[in-house]
Amino acid sequence: MIVYEREHDYVMVRQTDQSLAAGRIAEQWNEAYFYDSRRFGEVAAAARVLYSGWSKIDVRPSWDGRRQAPQSMANSPLRQRLRAAKRSVHAAEKISPYVALLASLHHTHDPVLESLNVGETNRFLNSERKRQARYKEECGIRDSVSEENLRIHLGMLHFCHYLSLYIAMNEPGSLQENELPWFAERFSRFSAFPFISFQPIRARWLGKQSVGLSHYPLRSDSAVTLKYKAVGKLSIRDFGVGEAYERAPMQEREVSFYPLKAPVLVRFAR
Repeated sequence: MIVYEREHDYVMVRQTDQSLAAGRIAEQWNEAYFYDSRRFGEVAAAARVLYSGWSKIDVRPSWDGRRQAPQSMANSPLRQRLRAAKRSVHAAEKISPYVALLASLHHTHDPVLESLNVGETNRFLNSERKRQARYKEECGIRDSVSEENLRIHLGMLHFCHYLSLYIAMNEPGSLQENELPWFAERFSRFSAFPFISFQPIRARWLGKQSVGLSHYPLRSDSAVTLKYKAVGKLSIRDFGVGEAYERAPMQEREVSFYPLKAPVLVRFAR
């Protein structure tokens, strides 16, 4: 569950809903800026199932007694996160080896996991890297061109994920100084594309229902709808977090995307 706190409630977004939003963003990518158009649908599919392994976990939130707040994905136990990541890759494998390869690469590029040096994490990373080698062989990725295409597709997947996360974890219309600071670093790390000369893409809220991008790789009139619940603190006090979540109505956050400025993009040969 993705969770952030407001004065009187907690906003909660299921990981699967955030992934669906990421997939919708990927579907609206401007194909003029996409390498190897045969893979377009697979990149979007990877975004949609990227956190599908959390579906059963997110049915009912739990309470983090140490933090005195609903438990979020960011504070969930490591073993739970690794198992959910594996389930997500298994779901991706049912679609195609390339979708599974992208999902596996995304989860092994997790900055939190990369910073850990514990046995369970290392076993997970080693297991996934073996799978990645198998997927690459099955997909015929054997030369520098296909490797570069894969790198760009993975960057697109990361970008769509973090953009949907930006919408899920920041209050609409937030001033930049009130946003979570690590978003700028993640966008910088994962949004460097050749069609913008490897410059990072920045995002910021323009209003309650609009987000601007410093470089705009999407089609015009792109938009996304994100499902969420606002769970009242008084309701949690009276009923517990699980029942309070079930009582709260599902809501939708609708966001449109716009260019912050006219970007200089290089069109790819199709």
